[in-house]
Amino acid sequence: MKFFSSFITKINQKIQSLSLSKKFFFGSFLIIFILSFLGILNQVSNRFGIQQPVHSGTVREGILGTPRFINPILAISDTDRDLTRIIYSGLVRSIPQNDGTQEIIPDLAESYSLSEDGKTYTFKLKKDNVFHDNTPITSEDVIFTITTIQDSRFQSLLLPQWSGVTTTIIDDVTFSFTLSHPFSGFLETIAETGILPKHIWKNLTVDEFIASSWNISPIGSGPYRVKKIIRDTTGTIQSYTLQSFNKFALGKPYIKKFVFKFYSNEQNLLQGYQTKSFDLLANIHPYEITPQNTKQVFTTPLPRMFGLFINENNSEIFKNKKLQEIITLAINYDEIIQNVFQGYAKTITYPIPNQDNINKNFENRNLEKELDVLGWKLNPETGIREKDGKPLVWNISTADTSELKYTAQIIQKQLKVIGIMVEIHIFPLNDLESSIIKDKSFETLLFGQLVKNDGDLYAFWHSSQRNNLELNITGYTNSRIDTILETLITTTDTTSRNIILNELKEEIIKAPVIWLFQPDFMYVTNNIIIYGIEPLSVTTRDDRFNTIYQWYLNTESIWNIFTK
Repeated sequence: MKFFSSFITKINQKIQSLSLSKKFFFGSFLIIFILSFLGILNQVSNRFGIQQPVHSGTVREGILGTPRFINPILAISDTDRDLTRIIYSGLVRSIPQNDGTQEIIPDLAESYSLSEDGKTYTFKLKKDNVFHDNTPITSEDVIFTITTIQDSRFQSLLLPQWSGVTTTIIDDVTFSFTLSHPFSGFLETIAETGILPKHIWKNLTVDEFIASSWNISPIGSGPYRVKKIIRDTTGTIQSYTLQSFNKFALGKPYIKKFVFKFYSNEQNLLQGYQTKSFDLLANIHPYEITPQNTKQVFTTPLPRMFGLFINENNSEIFKNKKLQEIITLAINYDEIIQNVFQGYAKTITYPIPNQDNINKNFENRNLEKELDVLGWKLNPETGIREKDGKPLVWNISTADTSELKYTAQIIQKQLKVIGIMVEIHIFPLNDLESSIIKDKSFETLLFGQLVKNDGDLYAFWHSSQRNNLELNITGYTNSRIDTILETLITTTDTTSRNIILNELKEEIIKAPVIWLFQPDFMYVTNNIIIYGIEPLSVTTRDDRFNTIYQWYLNTESIWNIFTK
């Protein structure tokens, strides 16, 4: 040390003895040397280093509505489910792949196995799992969650998926679920089910459970935990600040904080986006996106299949299948896709996600001549076709949403060209579902079906569901479809499933539905760049958070030798 100190002292004395011009020259040389050295070091770092995400930053998302039940059992609204998905973890997690498929990976579970008969799933938990309050997670927590869902007094939306499932505790970290029959989509059900901490909820009555403050200040085991809740003077929640959870089962999330800001109406939400009061927005309308207000656009097809559902019991004109065929060909689907969705949707021919659909605008036929042959002659005074003194009038009922109303208006305009009058009846969504659909008091319904898995296809199209007026909308029955669906729901082999799905497509095309489009889910940023969101895939909008722990804002270069 003495030698080094003496050396520095001598160097300093030499510099001090230099003339002013030489000092300036030496200083300039030293600066150039340091900058050159840093440049070389940077090039070496780039040559031998790799970019790694950094744990840093805050992201703000705007959400319509206010949370009420941040609880996997009670969550009702989109807002409830959004926060529940981030704060709670399930046993497994569905991760989108670049080829459009989903991979089910363990989350709280260390491993799982399936019995030979396809009915019993046995899970083993990771031993170091803890909730946000550092309480260990055990089999008791898992079984408590499922049995609470199965208690009809809680009216959980998850009850249908877990109905008839028997639960068994094997030891502190091992347990099993036994189904009455094999179900190909059961792992997806497990992935959607967050696990509650039994020690917090076990002593509450049903009423206390529903009214508990833990629904607003939840304790879960997900990638983020509640750090701060801000309310206005009336007590209404304005925002949540969530902190990354270091002990999350799949690793500490990269983004340190997520802030969720809540808006009471869509106008204020959009204004907040335009003024950059937050960074992220889900489900924005395509026509609201501009280069000026949007930095990133992430899209993925929603598994929601929209079509014109024909109630043959209320529709005289559609008893002639030829007329349905003519109308199907008269609709310009591309015009709907471009004008209503600005291209963020695709035309469909079947109500089955991830299936190739044929081009529906492929036939060049004289549709007006075909209508003449059917006896529907054009009245030159009204421009509407008539038969036996009755005008060719088609009634469409739909919901009071901008996309559906605009779609109906485009179809109305297109069919008027060939002499068909379309009358549009608009209803609030709740009224449409609770009365019009339930009572089947429509001639044709412009609506959508959410097809998450085989169970949804069964609910919508199996004849046993025809009395479930809110699902099997048209009451359609087809014994061949019944057999296909019964086979599909118990088949897990990919090759076999593809064969069965092709058989289903051939049959379901005969149903009294004119299939229209499958819209895209849109997720946008206005002020920042977020990495790791893609590939994006959603069944319901809260699925966008399935990989949130992998998102990041910044990177740093780390040499390869330090990553091994």
